[in-house]
Amino acid sequence: MAEYYLRMDGVNLANFVLDTQSLNIIRGGGLLLLDAVSRVKKATHAGHTLDPVSTGASSGLFHFTAPDDDAACKVREGVIALLRQDDDLRHATIMVEVLPAEPDGAFLPTREKLLAVNRWRQMQAPSLAIPPGTGQEVCGFDLVRPARAVARGPQGKPIGESSWRRHEFGRTMKQDFYAQWSGLPEEKLPGFTNEFATLANGAGFGNLNGKMAVFYVDGNGFGKLQQQHCTSRVTQKGFDDFIQGKRQELLRTLLQECMADSDWMHFAELRLETLLWGGDEIIWVAPAWKGWWLAERFFALSAGWQYQGTDAEGTQFCETLTHAGGLVFCHDKAPIHRITRLVRDLAEIAKGVSRTRNLLAYQVLESFDHLGADPARWRQSQCPPGVTADALLVAGENLATIAAQAGEVRRALPRRRLYAIVTALFDNSAETDDLIAEARAVVERAGGLASLDAVLAAFGGGRAAWLHLLELWDYLDPERTP
Repeated sequence: MAEYYLRMDGVNLANFVLDTQSLNIIRGGGLLLLDAVSRVKKATHAGHTLDPVSTGASSGLFHFTAPDDDAACKVREGVIALLRQDDDLRHATIMVEVLPAEPDGAFLPTREKLLAVNRWRQMQAPSLAIPPGTGQEVCGFDLVRPARAVARGPQGKPIGESSWRRHEFGRTMKQDFYAQWSGLPEEKLPGFTNEFATLANGAGFGNLNGKMAVFYVDGNGFGKLQQQHCTSRVTQKGFDDFIQGKRQELLRTLLQECMADSDWMHFAELRLETLLWGGDEIIWVAPAWKGWWLAERFFALSAGWQYQGTDAEGTQFCETLTHAGGLVFCHDKAPIHRITRLVRDLAEIAKGVSRTRNLLAYQVLESFDHLGADPARWRQSQCPPGVTADALLVAGENLATIAAQAGEVRRALPRRRLYAIVTALFDNSAETDDLIAEARAVVERAGGLASLDAVLAAFGGGRAAWLHLLELWDYLDPERTP
């Protein structure tokens, strides 16, 4: 029997996950791709079972044995048939490829070749699965595919088969997702909000009512680490199991902490949404008044992650794992596909500064159109003289200090004084230092100087720290009014 590898990859996510504003449809698309990997793993294909080596949010690498190339091709055809015949998954574009293991048993060349062939097939295929039917009415949610002939979707809109399938899967399976990936018993989990408007509905939080936070994290150099240390099927699977185990611990702890905090709850439903889960990437959506807390808890819970093992030469290694984060505060009606692109861009900005540190880039958006097409250039344009955009990043380990001390600062420092300082910074005014000294004196009389100094230092010190404080004023330790 010869050894083979099969790689499947869900692609064109803009046409299957982020092509609508409906939360149930978005969730359903993401969960279906995650579930596709599981369905392929559990099934038998042309009499062969697949052994998972590495799985992600929409991709899976599997190992199997077969008598020859013809038999291996039949395995690939079996996987494709399973995906195309599934009423839910046939609306996704999922690339599938099989290659034999290298004669010398080398793992990395096969893995990279499979990735390349998946990409090559993607370039040759349509960017969305062409739906059957010749109806003239257009789906009212993705505005691309034809609508179903009979059923109407939410709000009575015409709905296409793809959107309908994703909507129903997302509505019914969200509870299963949190139970499966956190390890918590389903009966101990609350319900979860179904729409962004419900998630962000918080009249007691003043001007944060109707606003949400979108938080994205991506591992720093995880690909490079795997190139160096995951040089065999066994070590690749070991790394994959390690990451999945850490993610499960993190999600379980987060859910337990959220359930204990009434500010996370909308009646009996938890205000948390997971738009992406798998590999080294996560996208969460939370109410705006919990966005900073969510980012702080992620960096705190992942701070001690270290991957240890023995490489192919028998040398032991220990790699500290870090993450880059992007956090956007926005209105609940902001175009989610553009917001998710922005949080990814922000994480890339953080990676551009350091791929060995936990760093967060955030953005407060009152209107999405204010940002423009180049986030990095726009961020620099928002800096006062003498301040670079790099100073707008926040170290992951400092988020906890900011969260803990910000409430005292908000109570001790009048906001108008903060406005005056930041205005003077942008004007490059000679009065800036005097305004800072006056503000510090006011805070000291109120007993909050130690907290102010701690927050400013956590923001990196210097003049940019005052800009951080003003920008995030409403989002740091907000208080619910009765």
